Amino acid sequence: VLAVAGLVAGVAVAVAAGRWPRRALPALAVLAAVALAGGAASGAFDGLLSAGAGTRLTLASSHRVSQTRAALDLVADRPLTGTGPGRAELIWTEPDGSALLARYVHNEYVQVLTELGLVGVALLALLLGGVAWLVARGRASGPAARWAGVAAGLAALGVHSALDFLWHLGAIPLVAAAVAGLAAPRADPR
Repeated sequence: VLAVAGLVAGVAVAVAAGRWPRRALPALAVLAAVALAGGAASGAFDGLLSAGAGTRLTLASSHRVSQTRAALDLVADRPLTGTGPGRAELIWTEPDGSALLARYVHNEYVQVLTELGLVGVALLALLLGGVAWLVARGRASGPAARWAGVAAGLAALGVHSALDFLWHLGAIPLVAAAVAGLAAPRADPR
């Protein structure tokens, strides 16, 4: 259901891309990503996804919730600088009393906050803002369909990154960078 909703939203963005003011698109993309990430974090989609689906298809996996809580506990200890790259050890206790350990949160934004603190999140925001600005500037320099595809693909990656650990697979950020380059404005021949 969530995938179909995402598909419908993506088609709506692609169809309406030529009609929206250029300045509104980055704000709408950020708003949509924040709404989806907030809904996922709050468990708003749990009933929708778990109806008829196995435990693998739910956002409320007890391990995901526990990993996020353990990560936020680490953030509370070192909010400014985080634990350091690759040094986060997420430890929590299950209801049966067993202790579990994980290295990654199923949310790249929380992972960056955990490992790099508020400094890392600020730098990540600058990077993502720069990519959004570059893609937004390229809207007028190429076919609208290509731009809409790039924008939709990057938005999908942004939302998916709040639900899984994707950036640890080097090919995914590299493909995202290449795709963003497809929508970049053309260089001035002078």
